[in-house]
Amino acid sequence: MGSLERAERRSVILWAAVTLAVQVTYANWAYGFCVDLFFHFDDFWAIGGASKLDIHTPLDFWQFFKPNNGFLLYRPISMVAYFWGLRELFGYDSRYYHMVQIGLVVVNSMLVFGVVQRLTQRPLVAALCSVVYGLAPGHAIAACWNSLATAVLTATFYFAAVLRWLGPPRRRTVTTFFWFFLALCSSEHGVTLPATLLLLSLTALPADRRAVDTRALLPFIAIAAFYLIAKIVYLRFFLWYDFPSPFAQAFISKEYATSLDPQVILTNLGYYVTYMFGPLYQMLPSDAAALYLGIAVLAAAAVAVVWGVWSGDPSSAPSLLALGMGMFVIGVAPVLPLVLHRYSYYISIPGLGAAIALSALGRRRAWVNLAIAGGFAVWFATVQLNGGLERVEASGEFAFLRSFSFSALRWVHTAYEATRERPVETVYVHEEGVTGLVFTSGLMHKLVLCADYDVKVVPATEALPAESATSLNLPDTTEPLAESSDRRWMHLRGCPTK
Repeated sequence: MGSLERAERRSVILWAAVTLAVQVTYANWAYGFCVDLFFHFDDFWAIGGASKLDIHTPLDFWQFFKPNNGFLLYRPISMVAYFWGLRELFGYDSRYYHMVQIGLVVVNSMLVFGVVQRLTQRPLVAALCSVVYGLAPGHAIAACWNSLATAVLTATFYFAAVLRWLGPPRRRTVTTFFWFFLALCSSEHGVTLPATLLLLSLTALPADRRAVDTRALLPFIAIAAFYLIAKIVYLRFFLWYDFPSPFAQAFISKEYATSLDPQVILTNLGYYVTYMFGPLYQMLPSDAAALYLGIAVLAAAAVAVVWGVWSGDPSSAPSLLALGMGMFVIGVAPVLPLVLHRYSYYISIPGLGAAIALSALGRRRAWVNLAIAGGFAVWFATVQLNGGLERVEASGEFAFLRSFSFSALRWVHTAYEATRERPVETVYVHEEGVTGLVFTSGLMHKLVLCADYDVKVVPATEALPAESATSLNLPDTTEPLAESSDRRWMHLRGCPTK
């Protein structure tokens, strides 16, 4: 290794260390409050499902892949294996669950550094782009809600696959496929990875690799196509077998309603751009503004891709711009047709594309280009540090997170207070939007309180049965729980498996 190579390696290590320090500092400042939150919404059925796994040998790991919520939400890695691993490490101490989730967001930012560094060979540019990715408003809710491992952990595997595809050719296809498999088993959003890798080969890799790469990607494309067809057939013909409840059917039909109307798709695209960049977050005055922004972004991406492929120089700024903008559109494509299901955390994957597009500004060594790229990073950081993060935390997503998780905590506390001096066999409580998830799906009374009794959730329209010597009824309002109260019971490592 020559002196020049050693100097370049030291530069990469230095900027990677600086980037890591910045990312950890920001994550602690921006998301540290999440550590004190309880579990939230989908966390409960994931925790309850993981608690039923009985794994003693490596052969038992096949249990991760048993459907536990139908094919609609079939995510065996992010919603089963991930929660099982957290349970084995930390019991049911929600603090450590949140710490791991925040750590994954930092890991993804560092993977962005690795991808951009490999594309540009400019560690300072990679650092700036990584910081821009880490500052995205959409990461906040993803860092604080464990079930959004479906976005965060999928992005981890997705980015690892992209990084590997850019690496040495030896065993490249096999190892990239491994990451593709993990991404697809973490979330349906992994299905876009073959398109991203194909675009990467067409725009940012040497032309003599294109034919080889296309052939290597054929199995990826075939599996992605099969997955999409299977999902469509399931949604059309078999969904209601897994969700026979009229309430569940109504919720799914409304929440996951889709439309191929260009206005819906382009409006959603405009909003997702705002979830990526702090200065735009919640700044659009109307859906019409989001529509025009979506049209502009899609048109720019189309022009950039044509320009990048036509340029023929994989290391040029047009190629990086084409790759970045194309990856952003591809990454967000699965959620664009959803009419109502529009959430900021979906930028976890397309955010890599935005970072790569920004790297095009610093591709040349001219100080002006680097200053522009650095200016964007400073601008975004200034916005987040001066009111941007407060806007994010005031959003409806965070209002729901706080209200639901604290309500769940109060219900667990209420069950604890009601039963700690009165042994019973059954506890009855009305269904009120939280209790079903906390007690029926999440089994919090057994997993956190180590209770022997069962909890029966009764529809709100029905009266609770009369209390007896072996049963009691929880009130329809929860016991008050002060922020400063003793919560040691909440942080148990879990109860012994019976």
